[in-house]
Amino acid sequence: MVAWLKKINRMWLSILLVCLTPLATSCNVMAKTKELFSSERQCKEDGSEVASNLINQRIYAISICMKIGETA
Repeated sequence: MVAWLKKINRMWLSILLVCLTPLATSCNVMAKTKELFSSERQCKEDGSEVASNLINQRIYAISICMKIGETA
């Protein structure tokens, strides 16, 4: 497969770890499966915005982006 086609197939999935308390038992993992991102930058910006909104509501949250697809 040509290099430019491999790059097109690379997508990013935004994942959040959300906790209601500092205890790990209060945590849930959420993924934004209805919208994949074509760049890591877009994914990180979106995840950071969502995490910040949750943190403002006194909810513990961190975001990560995972590369998915044929070339992951």
